[in-house]
This record gives sequence, C-alpha cells and structure tokens, in this order.
Amino acid sequence: MRAPQLAVPAYFHPEREAHAWALLAGRATAVGLVVVNPCSGAGDGTDTTYRTLCAGQWRSAIAGYMDTAYATRPVADVVGEALAYRRHYGVDAVFADQVTSGAAHLGYYQELTARLRSAGCARIVLNPGTVPDPGYLELADIVVTFEDTAEAYARPLPSAPAGPAALCHLVHDAPAATHRAVLARAARLGAAYAFVTDRRLPNPWDGLPSGWATAPA
Repeated sequence: MRAPQLAVPAYFHPEREAHAWALLAGRATAVGLVVVNPCSGAGDGTDTTYRTLCAGQWRSAIAGYMDTAYATRPVADVVGEALAYRRHYGVDAVFADQVTSGAAHLGYYQELTARLRSAGCARIVLNPGTVPDPGYLELADIVVTFEDTAEAYARPLPSAPAGPAALCHLVHDAPAATHRAVLARAARLGAAYAFVTDRRLPNPWDGLPSGWATAPA
C-alpha cells in the first residue's frame, strides 16, 4: 500500500514564516501539492516574495488558492483569478475551494473546469471537502473528498465513486502522535494525497504541524 503524497495547504507567508517553509523544504520529496494563498486568493498585485517562491523548488507542486463560493461566484471571475496567478506568479495550477458536492451545481463546475483548461491550467484541484456526486471526479485532476477533524476521520466514511481524479484527504485537530496512523488510513481509503495537522480551526492551515519542528523528515 503506497503512502499518499503530502498535499500541504500552505497558508503562511514565505518571508514572515520562513522557518515553516524551511521545514517544508526538508520534506520536499514527500510533497506532491502545495497550495499558496497570497491574499485570500491571488490578490490585486504581485508579492515579490511569493513570486520568488513560485519560481523555485516548489514550481511543479504549487497550486493557487481560489474561492468559488459554492457556485455563486461568477465563472469569469474565477478564471480571471487563475490568469492572475499565472501573470503575477507563473502558477498554472489552481485549488478551487468552497466547492459544492451535489449534482445541482455540477454544471457550474463543468463550465469552470472547461474554461480553466482552455485557459491553460495544467492541474485543477476541486475541494468539496466531502464525497461529491461522481461527476466532480470527471472534471478535476484532484478532488478533496475529506476536510474535517481527526475525530470525524475516525468514523466510517462513504466510499468515493470511481473517476479519473485522484483523491485527497485533509485532516486537522489530530494529536501529533496519531499522524502516522492518519496517513496510513488515508492510504487504505485510496487517497493519493493527504495532509494531517494538530492545528485547529478557525484556520488549521496557517502553519505546519507542531511536531514538524522536532520530528525527522
């Protein structure tokens, strides 16, 4: 059983939290996806520190964070933000957050992903945070089918439908001693990407797990 690659929601600044990025670099061989979020999205200008980061060792792994507001944000605005990531940071992969999971809004994401592909997006990640309608797994390269606490992750979970998209699980509020077990469970559940942290809401992704500062890579 193959261990999942790490999918890191790296919502922390590369200059202000340089130590966290150094810790992440120490585990680079295990990382398959790094989501950057310069300003609750791409923002209006260019943060030169992010531009340097995106041109460096993480170039092939980085995706830019974008909010779809559960299919209420105009598709043109989301595509425009994807183009802003390319223009400001040279990033051509996107992480679409606040994605619906039901069939009622599937048409929105069909249009969005088609337009993103036409605009040259190399990799699309959709994050409904739960197992969605099977159609979503036909649209993206990666679909986040779990984003919740370790307590919720320990319960029986619905099986994800078959589809070409790889599965990703994001688990927070997990004691450091359980992280290996959580990643092993992700592998058993068929997740190709996963991340686990002991950090908590309201934003468990604004830093790295506390154990990373002392544990070996």
